[in-house]
Amino acid sequence: MVKKHECVVVAESREAALELTALAAELCDKVAVIAVGDRSAAVNADSAYYIDTKDGSFISAVGSILKAVGEIAPDAALLECTKNGRYAAACLAAAHGTSAAVDASEVWLE
Repeated sequence: MVKKHECVVVAESREAALELTALAAELCDKVAVIAVGDRSAAVNADSAYYIDTKDGSFISAVGSILKAVGEIAPDAALLECTKNGRYAAACLAAAHGTSAAVDASEVWLE
């Protein structure tokens, strides 16, 4: 498998970030992580972004997630299999004219 250039991970918890960044490193040469609400989720990445949600909810952070992903311009995005992750994946897919694969048990890029 040929690796893609960059993958972005969006995570609300350190545990999810550790799992998703490990997969992202297998798929892409560079990994960026967007930690939403939990600063400790900014791990195992070449670059990291933190979005504070103490004054709002995850939903209020989606605009900032979309902006950060737009700036990074990754080849792939990995998000948690949670209601917030699914919502953000749908918003990202709609914003970028693509589709979201949710609850995937296997991932590969072609």
